[in-house]
Amino acid sequence: MSTDEVPRQLNAAVAFVDTHVNQGRGSKTAIICVDRMISYNQLHENVNRFGNVLINLDIQIDKKLWTLTNPYDNSERCQLIEG
Repeated sequence: MSTDEVPRQLNAAVAFVDTHVNQGRGSKTAIICVDRMISYNQLHENVNRFGNVLINLDIQIDKKLWTLTNPYDNSERCQLIEG
């Protein structure tokens, strides 16, 4: 996708995750971490889980959202701040 093709509103999850899953590449590696690899299927599942958290917290699409994580804490917890 070139910069000329980027729509005014872009759902990055659709563009960068769903597309791979829908085209049969779900088992392929999407992210390589220090100690593990995450497939597009796993990423898809986690993106949907996070989206459901935002829905349950009534975070609206047009709101800014920051996520704070501790790089020294491997518990996969984060703090959400709506702006």
